[in-house]
Amino acid sequence: MIRRETMDIRQKIIAASTSRGWSAPHAAYIHEADVTDLVLWLSKLNTHTASSKITLNTLLVYIIVSGIKSCPAVNAHIHYNKWFASGSVTLLDSIDVNMPIILSNGKMMTIKLADFGNKKLKEMQDYINHLTKKIKNTDMDAALMKTALYETFQLLKKGDVIHPLGRLIGIKLGKNRIKKISKASYKKYITMPIEERINIHDINIGTVTISNMGAALSNTKGSPALIDVISPQVFAVGIGPMYDESVVSKNDDLNIDISVQKKLKFCFAFDHRALDFGDIVPLIKKVDIVCKNPELHIE
Repeated sequence: MIRRETMDIRQKIIAASTSRGWSAPHAAYIHEADVTDLVLWLSKLNTHTASSKITLNTLLVYIIVSGIKSCPAVNAHIHYNKWFASGSVTLLDSIDVNMPIILSNGKMMTIKLADFGNKKLKEMQDYINHLTKKIKNTDMDAALMKTALYETFQLLKKGDVIHPLGRLIGIKLGKNRIKKISKASYKKYITMPIEERINIHDINIGTVTISNMGAALSNTKGSPALIDVISPQVFAVGIGPMYDESVVSKNDDLNIDISVQKKLKFCFAFDHRALDFGDIVPLIKKVDIVCKNPELHIE
C-alpha cells in the first residue's frame, strides 16, 4: 500500500448523495446531435457581442432547459417508500440545475443554477459568471461544512436522530473525521456578504442535474454511458465532448456528398419509477430542433 487518504468533506457529501441515487432503477439513452449549425451560430453571436461571451457550456445548458420546458415531467422530485411500495412524484415550477464544476485545485463541486427556466441565454451567462467570482472568493471547505451542519439540523427538526448522529460522529470523531477548519477561515467565510460567496442555496439539491463531461476531456470521441440520478431528482444529463465526423449522403441528383459535421453526444438518464422512455422523447426532439435552428429558438 502506497498511502491511505481519508475522505474529505466534499467526497463525503458526494458519497452520501450518490448512494441515494442508486436506490432507484435507472434507464439511460445516448443521443447523438448534429451541432454544426449551433457552433456556427454561437461564433457569429460572440463576434457581435461587446460584453461577456457566451460559452458553449452555457448554450448547451440553455438547450437542455428548453427541452425540459417541453417535457415538464422530468422536472420533478420523487418520494417513494419501498416497504409499502408506494410514493408520489411532484412536478416543480422552477427549473434549478445542479451542475458539477471544476475548482481551482482540480477537484469538482456541484453548484445549483437557480430558476434557469425563466432566464434568457445572456442572463444564464451572467449568472454563471457571477457564480464563478463567488467561487474564487469562497473557502469551499468552510461552505461545505456549513452546508453539512445545516442539513444535519434539518434532519433533526424532522425527528431523524440516527442519521444526524452518524454524520456528526463521522465529521467530528474517529480516524475518519474531517480535518478541522481554522476559526479564522470560518469567520472570514461567514462574515463575507452572502451575495459575494458560495452559500447553502448555491449548493443544495436542484430539480435536474446536467454534467458537461466533455468540458474536462476535449478532442475525443467518447460519450458518457451513464450518469447518476440523485434522489429525489428523476432526470440527469451527461454531455460528451464535441468532435468532427465525416458524413456521407446523397443529394437531390442522387450523387454522393461528403461533409464534415460537428457532433456531440448526450446521455439522458431517468428514474424508471417516475418516467418511461416515451416521456423524454419530446425533450430529445426539442434539443435537435434548437441545435438545427438556433436563430429561431434561442432568446
